[in-house]
Amino acid sequence: MAAEYMYPDIDDDGNKIERPGDIQDFMPAPYENEIKARLANNGAEPPDITLINIAREGNEDYLFSLLTGYEDVPPGQAQPAEGQAYNPYFHGYYIGMAQQLYNESVDYE
Repeated sequence: MAAEYMYPDIDDDGNKIERPGDIQDFMPAPYENEIKARLANNGAEPPDITLINIAREGNEDYLFSLLTGYEDVPPGQAQPAEGQAYNPYFHGYYIGMAQQLYNESVDYE
């Protein structure tokens, strides 16, 4: 996926260049700046998922559960506010990030 983007680099002569990404490169941020990120996400700045993996107990297991754990609100629980979803793996249960992964949403070749 990173190969779809161009990254700044320096060539052997010290000149600034752009090169296709490779496996060691981070994916570029999806938004130009914090304001655009908040406008696209109901006023909440989305977290940097690359940091969540090392910041939360359970590391990869937490991230997997967070991204795949969206559920209907159980009976007796309050309904989420507009722009929020219920996710039992998120601290506080109500998350401002919409569900990102759906069954059969990716085709593999």
